[in-house]
Amino acid sequence: MDQIKTAWQEFVRFLSEYDVTKIMDMIARVDWQKALSSPFTWLVLVPVLGYLILRRHFRILLVSASVVVFLVFVQTRLPAAGEAIPVSKLMEFLGVAVLIIAVNIYYLFMREK
Repeated sequence: MDQIKTAWQEFVRFLSEYDVTKIMDMIARVDWQKALSSPFTWLVLVPVLGYLILRRHFRILLVSASVVVFLVFVQTRLPAAGEAIPVSKLMEFLGVAVLIIAVNIYYLFMREK
């Protein structure tokens, strides 16, 4: 029980310490090439993906893919915190974000299994 309380306190501390600016900066600093070449990543990712595909949890896969696409777009299209955002990049980012939201709403709420 103490481990759960400690984990919860760490989670609350993380949320209170990190605001959107710090989180965006952390995402920008992630070395995705190194993360994807790590054997630990694949050791966790392959069984989870296999389980989700075998159990036909395609909605969870859709949401996971949407989060990955969103993070890539945040990292590649938006400048670092505090810098000006060109209107063209902002419009491109908003268009992709609206498209991701629309696809998720359609497959998660409107389309039946």
